[in-house]
Amino acid sequence: MAVDWNNGVVFLSTYGDGVFYTTLDEVKKGYVTLTAVNDGLLTLKIRNLAYDGKYLFAGTQGCSVWRLNFH
Repeated sequence: MAVDWNNGVVFLSTYGDGVFYTTLDEVKKGYVTLTAVNDGLLTLKIRNLAYDGKYLFAGTQGCSVWRLNFH
């Protein structure tokens, strides 16, 4: 999991279904709608996520690291 605190976005990784995001507002309300952001991924087996304020990085199983400019 990674969080963009400035924009209120939560990123979630899965091992088999890829990367999803939702908003902190939805989490606070008690329901979430997960939106997939898997374009360009060579595998949906995600081991870890990191967000540096500009890019979302996903460490994958056997296919290196994927970078998404998330804005």
